[in-house]
Amino acid sequence: MIAKNDHSTENTLSDEKALLSIGEVSELTGVNTVTLRAWQRRYGLLKPQRTPKGHRMYTGQDVAVIENILKWLDRGVPVGQVKALLNDETFTPKTSPNAEIAREADKLKKAVMDFDVLSVNRQLSELTRHYPISVLEKNLFGPLTDFFSEQKSDVIGLCLSTWLTMLRHELLRCFQLGQKSSSKRRCVLVSTSLNDLHLFYGQALNYQAKGYAVTIIEGLDSNLFSLVKTIKSSNVTELFIFSEDALSASMKRDIVIIVDTGAVSVSLLGKCRVIHSDLFTNLNTQHVDKAVRKDVTSDSSASTKEKSEREQFQ
Repeated sequence: MIAKNDHSTENTLSDEKALLSIGEVSELTGVNTVTLRAWQRRYGLLKPQRTPKGHRMYTGQDVAVIENILKWLDRGVPVGQVKALLNDETFTPKTSPNAEIAREADKLKKAVMDFDVLSVNRQLSELTRHYPISVLEKNLFGPLTDFFSEQKSDVIGLCLSTWLTMLRHELLRCFQLGQKSSSKRRCVLVSTSLNDLHLFYGQALNYQAKGYAVTIIEGLDSNLFSLVKTIKSSNVTELFIFSEDALSASMKRDIVIIVDTGAVSVSLLGKCRVIHSDLFTNLNTQHVDKAVRKDVTSDSSASTKEKSEREQFQ
């Protein structure tokens, strides 16, 4: 069944409990509130109902519409042409799938190669306002980064550095705008290096969209155990570790201790999750693989230190 956005007006509601707030919808769908408002105001994709105080409230049907919007965006249909498809999947977009994204990528590519920082800033700001980060990462940011990375020249190398710097700044800006002190779910997201921070901030935005209050820490390649001791008393129950490279032996050892003691839930993000797929037998149940534990705690000095540190958690 096609999810149709058939609200004709923004009704006034007296019963807020029957519906979902914009924040709740954002958590359910992973679309940030700025983008949800843009879809309503600029494109008419959503028409939420209103409380007497003017707060937007969404129905289950609205959530289905948002999921349908995401489906079309993921296929490369430009956001400006999605509305017709919501009511008629046989509608033929004016441009072929991914053509609009390709044009946006070409515009960004040209601005980067011209070192036109203002234009890059403007384009990125517009894109992040109207498209979910997950869609942009897959269809634009990733491919454009790959393009610059694959070129072998000093000039293109400068372009890559410029592009990644601008992208990182925009994602950090979006992250800072989306932070809410009222979020009840708290997590810490750690990057083990200062490389690939654009991917790191993308992860931060994804968890923020899920309703987390995210604390980010860049370039922490050791002393993970000390960090956990610090956050243990601040109601943080989840720790996410991001790396595109293998983790250091000390980081692996600290993870073993932390998981064994149950201080916080630990999850790996990025390529290190694949590299260290044997670090946990099951990341969801947080069981440590015995073979890995033996590997990282084999010498007696490490074992003694681990025992001492574990006792501090007790």
